[in-house]
Amino acid sequence: MSIHDYTGLDVEAALADANEHELWRAHLLGREHATWDSCLRTARRKGDASGIASSQRYAAKLPPLTAIQELVVTTRLTALLEGFRWHTMMRAREQGASWDEIGAATDEAAQHARDWYRHAIEEQERYVGDLHDAARARAALRDSKEN
Repeated sequence: MSIHDYTGLDVEAALADANEHELWRAHLLGREHATWDSCLRTARRKGDASGIASSQRYAAKLPPLTAIQELVVTTRLTALLEGFRWHTMMRAREQGASWDEIGAATDEAAQHARDWYRHAIEEQERYVGDLHDAARARAALRDSKEN
């Protein structure tokens, strides 16, 4: 039994359009495929005919998704999340968060978080140019005692 509704999900279209919502749905579909694959392997290992039949029946109801498609989906989502991360770091700085607080929130040292953010804004400046608010991004990099 699927816990999500995959009605109308077109994985290839989601990959082509980079539609965030559809990519998440495809990611969840991949996790369900992995779960039923795991259940099937366990049932086979135990010789559980009922478990094998149930796993196959539920997996067959899911839309198809190859591991390669799932890997592409995961890669695209990771890129989106990286973009969300630096924007959120900037907002946190604008709201007064210290680099120590940001480091704690991202489970890394403050200097690593700051270096990661610096690299992210350098990438924006390199690839997005005038579409990127470099002054705002760089202002968030500075400590409040800097001017």
